[in-house]
Amino acid sequence: MALVTDDFVFIHTPKTAGTWCREAILKKYPEAKDSNRNILVPAGSIADMDDMGFSIPVEQHASASAIERRLPEIAHLKFIGFVRHPVTWYSSMWSWAMRRRFGAEIASGENELANRHWLAAVWSESFSEFIDRVLALQVPRAWVVFHEKLTRQNGLCEIGKYESLATNLYKLTGCTGIQSERPRASGIQAVMSLSQEHALKQLERETIRKWYS
Repeated sequence: MALVTDDFVFIHTPKTAGTWCREAILKKYPEAKDSNRNILVPAGSIADMDDMGFSIPVEQHASASAIERRLPEIAHLKFIGFVRHPVTWYSSMWSWAMRRRFGAEIASGENELANRHWLAAVWSESFSEFIDRVLALQVPRAWVVFHEKLTRQNGLCEIGKYESLATNLYKLTGCTGIQSERPRASGIQAVMSLSQEHALKQLERETIRKWYS
């Protein structure tokens, strides 16, 4: 997704509170547009419902470089997006997948997008086993995803951190977050061991060095 205002373009990186940011931006920029391939449409006019009941655009995770190629008329604008510390990012990815019954989707084979998702190669409904599979694969997925989504044709977007979400969003856009909070799913535990956390930090050491050192 790209949420396009007259002043900037917001790129939604998975599991970095993109829906919260989007609501805050639309509060100040109600005339903002969503990207839909090579056109702009009124925000929310072409949308689906996510697993928590929120309206999301069909292109919610389009990359900055793809948006620039498809919509060169907005390439002069500032592009912004958020990153998240890898330890909590993996936990959030797994919790999201559990809520949407990702295991059942890939088991059925009916959802081609689910089977192509990087989670399919490491999936387990045991969070500990999921992290072990991520570590065994040795692909720093947070690094890959952040750069895939937030790299422009000539450098990176302007980056904010999930951990300072409200402050960074205001600095980047002048927007203030609303007080509503997404409902949290209960009964989903995503706690890794200290040894797993250490190994994950080693795997994602470049991500941490770049944005969290």
